[in-house]
Amino acid sequence: MMKNSILLILLFMTSCAVHTQKEKEAVHCPKVIPEDFYVKIESNPDAMVLDTRIRSEYAEDRIPGARFAGKREKLDQLVDSVDNATPVYIYCEYEDRSATVCRILKREKQFKNVYMLKGGYDMWKKVNLPVDKSQRQVF
Repeated sequence: MMKNSILLILLFMTSCAVHTQKEKEAVHCPKVIPEDFYVKIESNPDAMVLDTRIRSEYAEDRIPGARFAGKREKLDQLVDSVDNATPVYIYCEYEDRSATVCRILKREKQFKNVYMLKGGYDMWKKVNLPVDKSQRQVF
């Protein structure tokens, strides 16, 4: 009985340590509603806006001023020469790719101010915010 109790206590302590480690690894990027996202990017000319959708989606239409970052090498090219204190606003169609890019920017690139568009580009269009429909070549 005593051995079982000690074993349970050790198992509990180990699971708590694993849970604490996962919490440390978690990355948080605030989700910003489209209207506030728009105000923030318009009011800060130093902010970087990254479109993490696929090339064809970006080429068709995008948030004005957004840069294509739908491929890892493009993302690296864009951010490697930027001060990691620069505010970065990221979006994709529905938030899924944005979460991945958030982790890359926060963990690997050490960016401090990374924000995601809540509801993604789909929500941006639904609330009728400006869209750039000019044709873009993406290499």
